[in-house]
Amino acid sequence: MSLPTTENEVVHVPATDNIVGTSLKPASISIPIRPGFSFTVRGTVKSNFYQQVPIKLVTNGRTSSGVTFAGHGMGLPMKVKSSGANEWSAQASPLKRSLELNIVHGQSDKGPWVQSKVAKPIEIKKSPEDGKIHQKFYFTIILSEDWVDNDYDDAVITVIQWK
Repeated sequence: MSLPTTENEVVHVPATDNIVGTSLKPASISIPIRPGFSFTVRGTVKSNFYQQVPIKLVTNGRTSSGVTFAGHGMGLPMKVKSSGANEWSAQASPLKRSLELNIVHGQSDKGPWVQSKVAKPIEIKKSPEDGKIHQKFYFTIILSEDWVDNDYDDAVITVIQWK
């Protein structure tokens, strides 16, 4: 999936075409990491269900690393399961990279896991404009819903790329 971009504004996805996956089909999301850009991933949870987000870093077509974010509660940061960290980052690389992720939820931290509904990613591009900030930024936001209230805020994943 390629992401639409505009200069310094939010991209709105048409309501008839904004959901990826179903309860039976995984909602695999691919976020391209631009060559030469570093990135950080963060997650926030706002649900009594346990939310889990496995993420793979794919470099030149092969999985090079990965983490799983998890959490539950109201307005809390998701944590990397292996380290307890609130974020996962990688330095810039000239190689072709992408983040592959899926969002699931369950009634306990042990599962069983059910596929969440996931809105197509929203991307915001921020370019230098005033001479004070010399970096380019891309902010990608992924919203999910655990089939309860259609608020699409149950697990929110943010990917920030900068150069």
